Amino acid sequence: MKKVNFLSNLLVSTALLLSFNACNNTDDPKPNGGGDGDEVVIYNEDFGATATASPWPAAASFDGYKKAGAGAAAVTYAAEGGNVTIRSNQPSSGYTDASGVNNAMMAAVGASFIINDIATCGATSLKLSFGSIVVADTLAVSYKINGTTTWTPIAYTKEKSGWGLVENLAITLPTGTNTIKLKFTAAKTTYGTRIDDVKITTTNVVGSPVITPDDNGGGETGSGDGSEANPYNVLAAQANQNEQSAWVKGYIVGGIIDDNNTTTTIDGPEDVIFGVNVRATAVLIADSKTETDYTKCVAVNLPTGAIRSAVNLKDNPTNLGKELQVAGILKAYFGIAGVRELTNHKLEGGTTPVDPDAILNETLLTQASYDKFTGVNVEGAQVWTFSAQYGAVMSGYADNASHANEDWFISPAINLAGKSNVVLTFDHARGPAGSMSVATSNYTLWISTDYTSGEPSSATWTQLTIPTHGTTAWGYVSSGDIAIPADKLTATTRIAFKYVCDNTESATWEVKNVTVK
Repeated sequence: MKKVNFLSNLLVSTALLLSFNACNNTDDPKPNGGGDGDEVVIYNEDFGATATASPWPAAASFDGYKKAGAGAAAVTYAAEGGNVTIRSNQPSSGYTDASGVNNAMMAAVGASFIINDIATCGATSLKLSFGSIVVADTLAVSYKINGTTTWTPIAYTKEKSGWGLVENLAITLPTGTNTIKLKFTAAKTTYGTRIDDVKITTTNVVGSPVITPDDNGGGETGSGDGSEANPYNVLAAQANQNEQSAWVKGYIVGGIIDDNNTTTTIDGPEDVIFGVNVRATAVLIADSKTETDYTKCVAVNLPTGAIRSAVNLKDNPTNLGKELQVAGILKAYFGIAGVRELTNHKLEGGTTPVDPDAILNETLLTQASYDKFTGVNVEGAQVWTFSAQYGAVMSGYADNASHANEDWFISPAINLAGKSNVVLTFDHARGPAGSMSVATSNYTLWISTDYTSGEPSSATWTQLTIPTHGTTAWGYVSSGDIAIPADKLTATTRIAFKYVCDNTESATWEVKNVTVK
């Protein structure tokens, strides 16, 4: 009897134990990890260990990414507004677990680096960290849920330049979110902006990764890269209000109410008119000719002069509905997304307007325009380079040091024979802020009537005075009118921009919109 009772008790105990275990298995809160304070890595990228210079690989084509984490499998990478490359020449350091080899570098002219299709695996509370070499004011961070139209800024604090880790930035998502994108947008700098060791974690319960295609909520998608050949559409321009230069296209649909300039911000539909009785100083452009929602528009500031005269609706009512392309700075205007400080425009698909009185009119903002000039390197390894945003660019600073340079940027021959009262103008800027004390005598203008090719020393050059130099870093100013001397009005006249610096100090000089008339 005792044996029978023992066996019975054993069977009952075993049954209870199995029942208890089965209950625990059914209620396990961690089917794939996370929950109960455990941290799960959703996405992690340290940009690999090797990258080949000359040139450094572009972000979209680099094949050495080390993406890892529960939601990383479908991730791709892209750039907007400027080049983003993967480099190893300035490794990350100075913070715990810095990977210390490759990192992503956004170009000095400014750019956005986009990480596409991060699966959230069902998590709604995420934490973002990343290494950065700049202060927070220089690098903006935002995220977008696939299938929606809005980039949401992620606020953070970083007051010191140099490598440092930004940690535990909260991203709170609505239930049902499957996929997000991250965007790092760098302002214009001297040397470029780098990030490294991007990580997203969660303590939520996580499941299998699901990728929702990004159709922008069923609406129109942003397009273009901001170049003249492939300008941003209005939606893309709204998403890239980064105070960088770009081309934008859209249809002229209206403007700001003409109320004796009492309206200073667009706060509602009462401040705009989708018609022609508007101020001459601005137009609204949209991706649709029939748009009547100001939140889907970009406000274009029309500067005094040829652009305003040609484009404004008050004086040109037939422009309503025409396609307009403009080159300018993507920056809020009247409180909404804007394009300001225009340097060029095209109206209704026409060619870039040319001043009918101009003998030479080169923006230097296209490769074809830039290539009409000749760069001649006399000293130093650095040379004049082309930028679709800033024209002809020269700097003696490279690899964290100044290098002695003498570099000329020489125009084609300009036929001024028989002309009189000829004037040269151009726009130019210097930077960064720390180099504004470099003497303006390092940036000079010269003229020759006997230069043909080769070393500048093979010809006779006369210096012309540049009346105006900017006093604010990266702030473009007009040179002012520069009279061409009467004895230089020949069929073989050339002008040249001469840049010099030494091993102790250097700066960047940017030149565009060169006109002789």
